[in-house]
Amino acid sequence: MDAIGNAVFENALIGFWEWQIPEDAVQLSEAFKKVFGYNPGELENTPSAFQRLIFPEDVESVLNNYKQHVHSRGNVPLQSEARYLHKNGSVIWIKCAGEVAVWDKNGTPIRVTGCAIDITRQKVAEERLAKTENLLNLTNQVARVGGWEVDLVKKKARWSKVIKQIYEVPDDYEPRFDIITGEGSGFIIHEASRKLIDDATTEAIKTGKSYNLEIKITTAQGNELWTRVIGHAEFENGVCKRLYGTFQDIDSQKRMREEFEIGEQQFRSAFENATIGMALVSLNGNWVKVNQVICDLLGYTREELTTLTFQQITHPDDLEHDTGMVTKVLAGEINNYQIEKRYIHKKGNIVWALLSVSLVRDNNGLPLHFVSQIENITLRRSAEKKLRESEAKYRKIFENVQDVFYQTDVNGIVTEISPSIENYSGYKRDKIIGSHVENFYYYPEDREKLVEHLKAHGKISDFQVRLKTATNEIVHTSINAHLLFDDDGNFYGFEGSMRDIRERKKAEDALKERDALLTKLSEQIPGVIYQFQFLPDGHSCFPFASSGTNDLFELTPDEIKHNSAAVFERIHRDDFAGFYRSIITSFNSLTRWEHEFRLAIPGKPIKWLQGASRPELQPDKSVMWHGYVTDITDKKLKEQELQNAFDLVTEQNNRLINFAYIISHNLRTHSGNFEILVKLLQEAENREEELLLLSHLEKVSDQLSETIMHLNEVVSIQTSISLERTKLNLFTYVEKAISQLKNNSSYRDAQIVNKVARGLEIKYNPAYIESILFNFLSNSIKYGDPGKQTIIVVSSYAEGGQQVLEITDNGLGIDLQKNADKLFGMYKTFHEHSDGKGIGLFITKSQVEAMGGKIEVSSEVGQGTTFKIYL
Repeated sequence: MDAIGNAVFENALIGFWEWQIPEDAVQLSEAFKKVFGYNPGELENTPSAFQRLIFPEDVESVLNNYKQHVHSRGNVPLQSEARYLHKNGSVIWIKCAGEVAVWDKNGTPIRVTGCAIDITRQKVAEERLAKTENLLNLTNQVARVGGWEVDLVKKKARWSKVIKQIYEVPDDYEPRFDIITGEGSGFIIHEASRKLIDDATTEAIKTGKSYNLEIKITTAQGNELWTRVIGHAEFENGVCKRLYGTFQDIDSQKRMREEFEIGEQQFRSAFENATIGMALVSLNGNWVKVNQVICDLLGYTREELTTLTFQQITHPDDLEHDTGMVTKVLAGEINNYQIEKRYIHKKGNIVWALLSVSLVRDNNGLPLHFVSQIENITLRRSAEKKLRESEAKYRKIFENVQDVFYQTDVNGIVTEISPSIENYSGYKRDKIIGSHVENFYYYPEDREKLVEHLKAHGKISDFQVRLKTATNEIVHTSINAHLLFDDDGNFYGFEGSMRDIRERKKAEDALKERDALLTKLSEQIPGVIYQFQFLPDGHSCFPFASSGTNDLFELTPDEIKHNSAAVFERIHRDDFAGFYRSIITSFNSLTRWEHEFRLAIPGKPIKWLQGASRPELQPDKSVMWHGYVTDITDKKLKEQELQNAFDLVTEQNNRLINFAYIISHNLRTHSGNFEILVKLLQEAENREEELLLLSHLEKVSDQLSETIMHLNEVVSIQTSISLERTKLNLFTYVEKAISQLKNNSSYRDAQIVNKVARGLEIKYNPAYIESILFNFLSNSIKYGDPGKQTIIVVSSYAEGGQQVLEITDNGLGIDLQKNADKLFGMYKTFHEHSDGKGIGLFITKSQVEAMGGKIEVSSEVGQGTTFKIYL
């Protein structure tokens, strides 16, 4: 090795090595030894020393690479990436490359040379990247988020593994490019979402507008899922080449949100319309919210109750017990409690109530407030008191009540009766035997009917009569009896048993009262409670419907009892197909029916309705749904308002992000100028040079102040979410702008024609319309053609339901092919003009967009420009 070679060998940053095979000697450069942490004299120059550096598990792969290189006479590169042992005990990654430099005449290697590079950092980075990719894949699997893309040039679509899992298709499934529209959307869309995704895809391909949609899909297994699809367009030379984005399963979140909204509405309705008192009570006992039942129960108005605590109107003897239960709930010892307690009415009288209390906690388990249900039991407590007094008086009689067995002869004379009759009727058994049974009937006609039925049928079961007690009280009695015949078949009397059914009668009466109460409640619940029957032949009807049909459908329950056609005719024609299909699906699968649809009654506003019911198969193979339908028009309007507000905030956020980029660029320019001038000032060699540099600093400072002023003006526009709109006369404001411009001597030669209708009024921000008119008119004058008189025409007209302000001039014009994308950019100018700063159009565009409008421009160089401002 010559001197130059030795110098390179020993001083290069890359470690070099050379192996003289016949001498079995290895020469290692200092840089090579340094890579492994050794000083020049610490590592002997032997092949064994080199091999000991190789990580044991990688020795075989390194040697195999060398053998392949020799065997192929150098055609297989001598190159490997393996782990080596550092002097400090750590493991490092080394990329080693070399070749057999000298072969003998028999093809045996004589000398091998090579180099070694430490690639540990690269390997660590690769491992971290692999781990990050694995984590991302796992995260996507858990979040059910996948990626997709559509190549519009090659007409091919691609889905990630997660999307295929969402659609329940095999991993080798290849989505067709034209599976929906032929435009490359690449998704299997549920019919109700088809138009939504088609429109968004078409718009993205045409304009590059991204989209973020919630759509319902049908999987390959027939399951319906709510999903979120986000799409972006990629353009080259103004042509969309690719669509790409993400696809996420949001079915559980969507359904949870819907159930939450329904539950919240039901809670509000139940709270306000409950037949018992409902209240929200703070942790210290303040009445936060109460319904009218509580106000009526305690005699206070809602406003009066919210100034009190429950402790202030609780009977002193019950307060300690109540607050003790509250303490246990707050401590987590119990979840809720129910007690009977006394409240003090506003008038001072005592009100007994059944109080049920539960604690509401936040997501972190911290207490928020109590929910209290208060039922007036004053009458019940009074009745219970009287009942206890009555029970104390008659307890011995009623403790032994049991069925009574009896026999009579053919004439109705009692021949035998069990002793329990004494507890049953108050009569002594001895007095009853030998007496005629008619003496114990409260109404004689009851016995006549019983005997008639017995003679006709030979027996009776649960035949109800009214007997009387010794105190002449009515006893509702159930009798089971039959005729008695002797061995010769001769009729000789009656035999049977009697049961006191007074409690049953009470229960039946209570059931009737409950039915009446349910009917009354159904009339009070908003919407309609109904039974809907659908027969296999397609006929349908409403066997039962509450009176809410009058308000909701303007139909009486009787009008739809036998035929539901009148209801179906009122369903909005755009919603009827989906509505009918949902019924058929529920009919076929006997699954819960839920649907939202619109009602279109001639001459009435459109209503949004929501229905839900559970189907039940009938013996005749028809299906009966039991459910309700309610008006959700207000909810739909609020949802739309919320969406509009969200869209507005999103738009403002996007503007501010874009503006942040502008600030960063502009302020960086000025700061750079300051830095250069200050450095030159520090290095100035004389006073004259210092003064010159100071003048430049002053100019840069003025430019910075002007930039900050412009940026402040743009900030004030772009952070205005809601701007005041005032009804103003557009013609007058145009005239005002013309007058302002004519006061400037440099503008007096221009001719401005105001073609706006004199009576045209618009709702707009006055300051913005003044600024917009002045900026556009002054620009038209400023960039007028010096070879001819400047003529500007201002007009206004309606287009697509929106008022358009049009300003046309015959000035220099703008080359839109070159400057269209930066026409409204900040500090962008297109003509040589000393006053042009490139800020006016940027601010004007921001003002127009802040008011919800847009600007369109058409121009031809040398002919002039037309601006269309959509107000």
